[in-house]
Amino acid sequence: MDTDTMKMAFSPRWVCRVLCVAGVAFALSGCRRKSSPPVGGASPDPAPLARVNGRVLTEADIRFEAQRRLEAGKTVGSPETVVNDLVEREVMLQAARKSAWINDPAVRRDLENQLLTRWLDHTLQHDKDQVKVTDEELRQIYDSHLDDYKKPALVRLAVLYRKCSAHASEETRASLKAELETGKTVFLKDPAGARQGGRVPGFGSIAATYSEDAVTRYRGGDLGWLDTSRTDPRLPALVATTGAALAVGAVSDVLPADAGLYVVMKTDARPAQVTPFAEVVPSLRRRVMKQRQDEVAAAFKRGLLAGNRIEINREAAARLTLPQAPQTASKGRLSGLQSTSEFNASLTAPLP
Repeated sequence: MDTDTMKMAFSPRWVCRVLCVAGVAFALSGCRRKSSPPVGGASPDPAPLARVNGRVLTEADIRFEAQRRLEAGKTVGSPETVVNDLVEREVMLQAARKSAWINDPAVRRDLENQLLTRWLDHTLQHDKDQVKVTDEELRQIYDSHLDDYKKPALVRLAVLYRKCSAHASEETRASLKAELETGKTVFLKDPAGARQGGRVPGFGSIAATYSEDAVTRYRGGDLGWLDTSRTDPRLPALVATTGAALAVGAVSDVLPADAGLYVVMKTDARPAQVTPFAEVVPSLRRRVMKQRQDEVAAAFKRGLLAGNRIEINREAAARLTLPQAPQTASKGRLSGLQSTSEFNASLTAPLP
């Protein structure tokens, strides 16, 4: 027997059937009473269809149950069946409320959480749904925070690298420099061939022969896109600034830097730009909506707390010893109330 609830509207024929069986239901339940005479010509309250230990089941209850079954795709059954089912349901509900099980802390918390969730869906969530953000508001936010939507200038660099200790002899240094110059010369003679028709970026296959950088040598020495406004830990500053200053396709001379020698090439560049408003709107709207809904939730919570008399024995609370989970690295948390379940938990959190 299903216990969900929904609204209902009977057909006239169905109502007649309910009214016809009402007398039977009263006789079975032993709850029929004579109505008091109307006062001042007012219509008397409709007689109940059944009572279970004082709990009245009315025609509205029967209508409600029938419509609920229809909307769930179930057979309604006869009026007598519906009345009997609701009587059985009420008997079981009353027994459940009197049982020791209902006072189990875990059961009580679970039922309370369900109640809070449903209540918040009809109160807090309703308030959140009223939050609107217009395109004009988004445009104002966008215009006043243009720096947030700027993309920096980017360059794409590739390198040939040979390790060279600061204590290396002049002869060793000259030999390594000569090898890099040879690699550069070989590449410039046939860049397309070195790149194998575009399959390998940067210096192409030349990097595998002339470079010792373990990360990039088998991908043409390619470092990918670099932000010119930031220091890249992969490159000495001299190499980065020299590469950024080159024309696209140009290759530098051998550069001594830190513990090695470099040849750098600029393979591509992208100028600084601002992300257009049209591209920003979807994510900006979500962010602003989230922020405003969080503000609504915070105000809702403050209003709840302010409207109640709350007393906390903080000294006693401070003396409590509670079990704690093993400490783990914090993953961080977004500000504000993120969900109904989180808000439920916050209602029982200590007051500031």
